[in-house]
Amino acid sequence: KEGTVVRSNPLTVPLYNCEAMTWQLSNMITAELYCNGIMVIQGEGEMVDFEQSGATPWANYTGDIMAVHVEEGVTSVGKYAFAMMTQMVTASLPSTITTIGDYSFMGTTSLLSLVCFATTPPTIGKSTFSRTNSNIIVYVPMESIEDYKSDKTWSQYFQGTFMSIEPVVVIGGDTIEV
Repeated sequence: KEGTVVRSNPLTVPLYNCEAMTWQLSNMITAELYCNGIMVIQGEGEMVDFEQSGATPWANYTGDIMAVHVEEGVTSVGKYAFAMMTQMVTASLPSTITTIGDYSFMGTTSLLSLVCFATTPPTIGKSTFSRTNSNIIVYVPMESIEDYKSDKTWSQYFQGTFMSIEPVVVIGGDTIEV
């Protein structure tokens, strides 16, 4: 028909071309923000602390970050590291994480899931998950669910919303991992 506009599938057309942004947080830790909204923290050791949410090197991009993935080797999440990332829907923390700093996820109002591979619940700082979505599902190793539920600070933020990382199917009394 004349005057009909045909549009392509928006998922197959890149919105813009850009290069990833990289920040050196310490001698051993870097952060990289990709054009698709995924931020990757990588390296060895503790992540640096920030004085406030606006003090991170990615402060001008917090509304663009949809997911955060902290890689194996990083042992802590710094203070205010991911605070006020209003578009972030998921975050993933490795088994090497032992500490999540004060205010580090404060104000992540769109956060729907947190995946934490640590078998021992990491120590949580002050107001770490304040002003976040109250329906966040926390995925942890199956053998650690009860530890997370009984941990005072974890249960303060996440009442009973702990699920297993490992998908399990039970058929006729037999457990089959898939």
